[in-house]
Amino acid sequence: MLILKYKNRLGEVLMYGGGNHGIMIKDLAGFGTVEFEYESAVYYGCDGQKTLSRRAVPRALTISVDISGAGTAAEVRRIIDVLSEEGTLYISDTSEGGIARRIYCSQSAIPDAERIAAGKIATLTVQFVCDNPYFEDAADTEIPIYRRIKNLSTPFTLPAVFGTTAAENTAFNIGSAAVEPVIAIRFTKTLSSAETVKVTNSTTGASVSFSYTPQSGDVVKIDIPERRLTSSRLGTITEQLSDDTYLSDFRLERGRNVIGVSVGDAQSGAVVACIFNNKYLESAVI
Repeated sequence: MLILKYKNRLGEVLMYGGGNHGIMIKDLAGFGTVEFEYESAVYYGCDGQKTLSRRAVPRALTISVDISGAGTAAEVRRIIDVLSEEGTLYISDTSEGGIARRIYCSQSAIPDAERIAAGKIATLTVQFVCDNPYFEDAADTEIPIYRRIKNLSTPFTLPAVFGTTAAENTAFNIGSAAVEPVIAIRFTKTLSSAETVKVTNSTTGASVSFSYTPQSGDVVKIDIPERRLTSSRLGTITEQLSDDTYLSDFRLERGRNVIGVSVGDAQSGAVVACIFNNKYLESAVI
């Protein structure tokens, strides 16, 4: 069964595609593939044209629902309050093997509800605009990059290697477009001097490096989507990025991406994760 959930700071609204529920989905539009806008040039004396670039245009979604049951007028007011503000729309399929995705809605328009059956039933239509037209997985994907791997098994004989350090891992982007990750680095020991931290995507050749003096418990985030470097202790520290670092160049291309990290003398006291969300051309649920 199809379930839509719209959620923001005011609450959430659940809409159902089947069964017997207070808010039933009546009609949907705009959940198909992303639309693209192309820029092209025509040259004198040449056949056809030259395509220069393309971009995904904002997505418009339309959802119509029937609201029924006692207290319908109050419920309609509550729904309008929630849907009138920006928020995230979650789309899920409860059938076996069903998938769940989400999309952020930045604008909305809600016509007046149509009353039916003496106020007991109302039909409500909401129109959303999504600045980023791609659907995402409902939950982020987190890949450990720099971590300790326990090798101990029993029985064992000495000398023995109780653990090893892995400094790279593979992140698979299974979506329809490149994505911008967040790299989270948690330090578990304190150093007295600055260390150079470098994260590299060997698949694309792009890297991010910065200088930092860690203390135990610090969490540093390389936030590629927001174009900033932050520390849980110091706040924004984007100025610590190296001169040859361009955050806009670091992304996960479709398919296999090998992500590696070096953290200098902090290598025995750091845990690094690559956090991202796959992007899709369509909801693939509806």
